Amino acid sequence: MAHRRSPLGFVRRLVLVDAFYDGEQAEIACRTNSLMYVAQLKSEFGDDVNISDLNIERGEVLVDSRGRGTFQQ
Repeated sequence: MAHRRSPLGFVRRLVLVDAFYDGEQAEIACRTNSLMYVAQLKSEFGDDVNISDLNIERGEVLVDSRGRGTFQQ
């Protein structure tokens, strides 16, 4: 089953769904790393998907109010 979204956008959406929102510091932090989604990504898009562009570590700030998050660059 192919998605209309890009593989990178698909993984970003999955990461944001599982992320932690810190209302005090106005930032969204990652609860898992990007390797958790490799199997799901390959089942949706096939084996030719390269996720080297998306290297996310646990606890990394994805989006913050200052515009310095990983998904904002």
